[in-house]
Amino acid sequence: MHKQLLLAALVGGLWAASASAAPVFADLAQWTSAGDVSVGSATSARITTAAVESGEQPAGASGALLFYELEPALALAPGLLPADTIEGSGLQFSFSAPEATTISFAWTLGTALFDADYLDRAFVVIDGSLFESLADVALTAVNGRFSHTFGAGEHALAFGILDVNSTDLVSTLDISDFRVSSAAEVPEPGTWALMLAGIAGLAGTARRRRG
Repeated sequence: MHKQLLLAALVGGLWAASASAAPVFADLAQWTSAGDVSVGSATSARITTAAVESGEQPAGASGALLFYELEPALALAPGLLPADTIEGSGLQFSFSAPEATTISFAWTLGTALFDADYLDRAFVVIDGSLFESLADVALTAVNGRFSHTFGAGEHALAFGILDVNSTDLVSTLDISDFRVSSAAEVPEPGTWALMLAGIAGLAGTARRRRG
């Protein structure tokens, strides 16, 4: 009886640790949306340059924001966006990392009609002031993977897409496989299953020995 209680307590503790280890910023639905953003799931989103005033159809509930509206909406330093930015959309989250934390995601950048004079741009901003370009649109879709490790402390990350030089074309940034991991990574569900199976096997062995 005592071993059964111990087993139940151990299982409960393992699941509690697993649940508490997932930070809220691991879910894109919890991030701040600015402009035309459609969050498909905890790990995927579509961000576009579509603006209602230009007669374009946004993917989400709102259209792209002009650059001077987008900067405060994404908690960016004033004047941080490149001078050729007209408008754009993005996602942003400010968070406290208790230890070294890596955020990564896959991205695909495409445009409805390519024009070499209007190279819309996908971007990330780290801690509100470090602007990095992911890519400019090209004749065919461009894709890659972003990854950055934040040290322990207060941080912010924003990413999105910008209309460059004109608002005539609609470009899209698709985000997928969004991940957050830390130095003390919690085991995957399959690992939990193996651990629990092993514990159950030990309990069964103990019962057979008593018999």
